[in-house]
Amino acid sequence: WNEMIGAMLVELDKTVGPGSTLIIHSPVDKKLRQEFITKAQRRRKHTCKNITIRHTEGPLGARFLLEELPFAQAHTIMVLADSEEESNVVDIQTLAVSVQIQDILLHVKRENTVSPMIMPQLIEADSEDLAINSGIHDYMLTEQLVARITAC
Repeated sequence: WNEMIGAMLVELDKTVGPGSTLIIHSPVDKKLRQEFITKAQRRRKHTCKNITIRHTEGPLGARFLLEELPFAQAHTIMVLADSEEESNVVDIQTLAVSVQIQDILLHVKRENTVSPMIMPQLIEADSEDLAINSGIHDYMLTEQLVARITAC
């Protein structure tokens, strides 16, 4: 969970089709997340029409909780960096969760043969090699995004 979710929700809602579901799993209290999302939508003058948001709560690294999430039905799985931790620790945690999800997907029966794309958010460019060595080739590198936005 991090505060980028407000802007991301608006863009996701514009991109996905009607009836899409977004599941947000986080250790942050569900009520706090709902309040944040409501305020973020109001601030951006946008109410999500295409996305239904479902919240689950628990530690990110708890595999038994991750196994309860419907990854096999997902098209894309985004793992956002925890904004409360230091950037080098955050990337390691984000990648650890991503690898757990990869492993869970190997052991579940999917409705179709196409695996969902797992896209973690990395904070530091130094973590790119770690991601690639973990078998994760799709990721959002926040450091580059900020630099590109600033350069415009």
